[in-house]
Amino acid sequence: MNTSIKIKNRTSVILSFKFLAVVVILCLSSCSEEVQVDLNEYGINTSANRQAVVNLLNNKSALADLYGESQAQIQEVLRPDASSSSADENPITYEELMAEYESCSTCSEGHKDLLIPLIAEVSEASDDEVISVVEKYENEIALSEMSNETKSDLYFLTFSFKTTMEAYLQEKNNAGFWDCFRKKAGRAIGEGIAVGFLTGCTYGAYVGGTAGTVVVPFFGTVVGGVAGCVLGGTSGAIIGAVGNTILAAGKCLFN
Repeated sequence: MNTSIKIKNRTSVILSFKFLAVVVILCLSSCSEEVQVDLNEYGINTSANRQAVVNLLNNKSALADLYGESQAQIQEVLRPDASSSSADENPITYEELMAEYESCSTCSEGHKDLLIPLIAEVSEASDDEVISVVEKYENEIALSEMSNETKSDLYFLTFSFKTTMEAYLQEKNNAGFWDCFRKKAGRAIGEGIAVGFLTGCTYGAYVGGTAGTVVVPFFGTVVGGVAGCVLGGTSGAIIGAVGNTILAAGKCLFN
């Protein structure tokens, strides 16, 4: 009798251990599965915002107006005491803008790790090299362990850079606005994208970080310095690509 009870108890214990092991395995399996996130519809990187990029690229009149506004805005942030005449004679340089971005306290440090070298390469790339440079960094984003939010923000920026460059290259040999501008501006479009991004990001981060919200043309109102930098930088990159000098844009606008 005692032997039978012991066998039953032993069998019960073994079955309990087996059941517990199955539960643990199922729990570990379910807990280890990551929730799949569509980074093409996440945070700032949405179809609506990507369409806003296309809309801005197609609105040449707005681009010319916004370029002039962006130059005044960045002067207010970096040189608030300078007169308009001195600003024209001594314009803000790429180096100043990059230094400002590197020290920006309201900008995402996760963004900076990738954007600082990306922007530096884009600024020096020829027109035909910009897209391949951007795609190289897109691969780095994909292979990185960044958060989904950081990845989606960066993917939105790389989409904007590539779309701007593609629009320019498509019209490069036409006798329209873009070709006219390219001849008069005298600077590579990649440099315009880089300077424009830094200009828009610096202003967007400053206003978003101090006032709490910033209005970005074609995108609407965003909250905080990080979002202000991303969308302000996006708008700035597009504007900068076709607005290296407001004189060139103005001369070509109605050709």
